[in-house]
Amino acid sequence: MGKLISDEDYTDILLASLPPSYDSSCSSISNSAHLGSQVLTANVFEGLILDKFTYHELKKPSSSSKDKAFSADTPRSKKQCSNCNKHGHVKANCWAKGSSKEGQGPRRNKDKDKSKDTSATAEEVPLDAWATIEEIEDSTDKDWVKTAAAAGSTLAQPGQMHRTTTELYNSGASQHMSPFCEWFLNYKAIKPHAILAANKQAFYAVGTGDLRIEVPDGKSSTPILLKDILHAPEMGLTIVSIDQITKAGYLVIFEASTCKIKHPNGTVIGTIPATANGLYKVEHAYTASVALECITLSTLHWCLVHIAPDTLHTLVSRGAVEGIELINNRAPLICDPCEHGKSMRKVIQKEHQALLARAFGDEVHTDIWGPSPMLSLGKRKYYITFTDDSMCYTHIDILHTKDEALEKYKEFTAWAHT
Repeated sequence: MGKLISDEDYTDILLASLPPSYDSSCSSISNSAHLGSQVLTANVFEGLILDKFTYHELKKPSSSSKDKAFSADTPRSKKQCSNCNKHGHVKANCWAKGSSKEGQGPRRNKDKDKSKDTSATAEEVPLDAWATIEEIEDSTDKDWVKTAAAAGSTLAQPGQMHRTTTELYNSGASQHMSPFCEWFLNYKAIKPHAILAANKQAFYAVGTGDLRIEVPDGKSSTPILLKDILHAPEMGLTIVSIDQITKAGYLVIFEASTCKIKHPNGTVIGTIPATANGLYKVEHAYTASVALECITLSTLHWCLVHIAPDTLHTLVSRGAVEGIELINNRAPLICDPCEHGKSMRKVIQKEHQALLARAFGDEVHTDIWGPSPMLSLGKRKYYITFTDDSMCYTHIDILHTKDEALEKYKEFTAWAHT
């Protein structure tokens, strides 16, 4: 129609045109764009939504298996490719020779020993490396991460302080994943890529790097370096992929409610017992050394929305409020807003019980009545009364509006003194 539409407006149009089933995907895309400091252009958004649509299309054929709780692999489609004659995809997504996406599939790391040499660190304790077989060099055209499974993922609350770190050893996850980017080695930011969980929830990976973990084996533990682990900020724990461990040459055995991990030379390097609900997870407790901030009782009282001083002392002493140390905590707390908010008017008794005033003008009761449903002849609708307590003398003034009450009070005071 001759009107130019900006990229931002076009993105808003795309957002508004999507059905409600895409609300969670749009929210995840927006959050990942903010976390990755990436500008969400219309082309990027359109590509992510089309990938989501493609997944839904592949998901339509129902699986014969009744128990899908632990299935996290990409569903297979019955469609047959006209290029390579294989099932599960169409020619537009084929990576074989003769298609538009020839050679764009995930590359295999054929030299495992070479990858282990490059993963060596300068630490005194040698680390084994559980490396992924997909190389992460340029994430621009990578499709493998878009369907990486994350069964058992939990969402982390914004600003949550973790006292323990949890690693979940998952046989359904196709990649190592973790939300703790501050512990990554050689961290590298990537463009947000969608990750699909087993419960069909989508979240996004925004970075990659290496992460060191301790694999327990009874009372001892073995340091392990997870290679090319994905950073997914919305997750609540670290996912260790059993699939990647086996592809790195290690042996994983599940027996007697335990998960045993063996080195290629046959040495057991880890034994993870199963929890009551059948999950193989490890929790590491740690104590964070954070410098305490000295703060006065009045400042903490204002920061915590005017909580009572006794309650503040209890919160700090029991560890509910961390990272602070109260100073001058024995000084009395004086808070004008609290005093004003707790002030009360005197109770108006139905009957006069006290002694009457001794002289005229010592005590005067006043009240304003109105508005009247019917105006007086002078177009007035309020009146104010002044009643002397000693003589019960009552003086009445009729008002047009309520704001005339102050002037009538001044007039009555001058008359009473006279």
